[in-house]
Amino acid sequence: MPYIRCMNNKLRVLAPAKVNLYLRVLARRPDGYHGLRTVFHTVGLWDEVRLASSRRFRFTATGLTVPAGGANLCVAAYRLLKDATGTTREASLHLVKRIPAGAGLGGGSADAAATLAGLNRLWDLRLGRGRLAALAARLGSDVPFFLTGGAALGVGRGERLRPLASRLSAWAVLLKPRFGVPTREAYRALDRSRRGTPPAGPGEGGILSALRTGSLRGTIVHNDFTPVVAALHPKIRTLLGVLETAGAESSFLTGSGSAVVGLVRSPGVARRIARALSARHRVAAYAVRLAPLRLRIETT
Repeated sequence: MPYIRCMNNKLRVLAPAKVNLYLRVLARRPDGYHGLRTVFHTVGLWDEVRLASSRRFRFTATGLTVPAGGANLCVAAYRLLKDATGTTREASLHLVKRIPAGAGLGGGSADAAATLAGLNRLWDLRLGRGRLAALAARLGSDVPFFLTGGAALGVGRGERLRPLASRLSAWAVLLKPRFGVPTREAYRALDRSRRGTPPAGPGEGGILSALRTGSLRGTIVHNDFTPVVAALHPKIRTLLGVLETAGAESSFLTGSGSAVVGLVRSPGVARRIARALSARHRVAAYAVRLAPLRLRIETT
C-alpha cells in the first residue's frame, strides 16, 4: 500500500468481503490457536468507513446491526493505533455496514483494516505495511489480509500471508441465513469430531492452479468446517444443495459460516438465483464479483 499524505481532514475507506477458497484446520498449537492453511480471496461486497478529524472520538454506524463499544473492531482498531503510536489526534468514525456479521465473510476484520489504514493516512502517521500488519494481527487472524486484499495463502493462524496473483473474475451468489455461527462453536465441534490428530486432507494445489488460469471450473473448494457446521445447522446443507440445483457450478461454506457461496457463469445468472433463493429460503442473498479487490481510500 503506497503512502500518500492526506491533505484533507475527511476520508472514506471501502473494504471488500472475503471468501475462503480453501481452508484446512490443523492441530491446536501451544498458544491455544489452531494452525490454519487457507486461501483468501476478495469478493465485491463492501463495507465503508468514513473518517474525519475531530476534537473527540465518536463512533456511529448505519446499515446492518454491529457490536457496540469496544466489541466493535473499528473502535478496537482506533484504540490500538492510539496506544501504539501515542498520537493525541482524534477522529470520528462512521461505519456503513453491508457485510453481514457471523457469516465467515470477514466483515469485522475488513472494518478493522479499513480503520487502521484510514487513520494512518488521516493522522499522517506514516506507518509502513509491516507495522500496520503487526497491529492488524493483534485485532484478528484475518485482519492483515484485508490490508493487502486480492488473494493470498494464509498460514500460522492465518495472519502470515503469501500474496497470490489471481486472474479470477467470476460471479458468485452469497446466501446468509438468519443465524450466525460463532467461530468458537465451530472449532469446538471440529475438535470433538476429530478426537485427536487432524486427518489428512487435500492440498491447495487445485485452487492455486485455478488462480493462475482464471477459472474455477472443475476445481473442488475444500473447507474442513463444512461437515461439522452443516451437522450443527442443517439449513447450511440445504442451502449448499439448492445453490447447485438453481444452477451454481459449485457451492461451498466460507470460513466457519454461516454464509455459503455458489459460483455461477454471469452476473445475470447470479442476480436471478439470488432473487429466487432470497424469497424462497428466507435468507439474505447477494450477487457479487469474485475478483482480486483491495481497500480503496478516497478523500471526501
